[in-house]
Amino acid sequence: MHDMNLRSTHRLAGSACAVMLAATALVTAAPAHAADKVPFNVTGSVVVTDLCAFPVTVSGPLTGWLITSADGTQVQGHAVEQDTFTAHGKTLTSDPYTFNYHARFDADGNVVSEYFTGQVIVVRLPDGQTFRAAGRTNWANVEQDFNTVPDTGSSKGREAFCEALAP
Repeated sequence: MHDMNLRSTHRLAGSACAVMLAATALVTAAPAHAADKVPFNVTGSVVVTDLCAFPVTVSGPLTGWLITSADGTQVQGHAVEQDTFTAHGKTLTSDPYTFNYHARFDADGNVVSEYFTGQVIVVRLPDGQTFRAAGRTNWANVEQDFNTVPDTGSSKGREAFCEALAP
């Protein structure tokens, strides 16, 4: 049994994937058989201070499933996330976006690799622009709970996103 910390990097790869959290969800996977999908549905909230020049509260639901290999050394998952961003009395809501989660563990349960692939974030802004990021995020490289710049892929529109939430 492994405790999986799904954070969209936008989380994020995503959030890249997601864009990665956006919200932080703690998911425990312990399927009886290797092919069992363990569903999850969580809602979380986090205040991020490195997205814009001011704190932004990110909240929202994260739903999906995880599959753990019979020997517990591999976990794969799929998630759909939709985030709400608030600052200075203003609110922006992302489109629902999807990403995949991949992790490998050694025989002692230590993380060997952990990454997200897919959408990190998709937020349509009031001025018609879109804050969007997609690609692959190696979660070992992410120091915060929320990431909107994938290791490979692209991220664009962050400045316009922050302007839309600015005082």
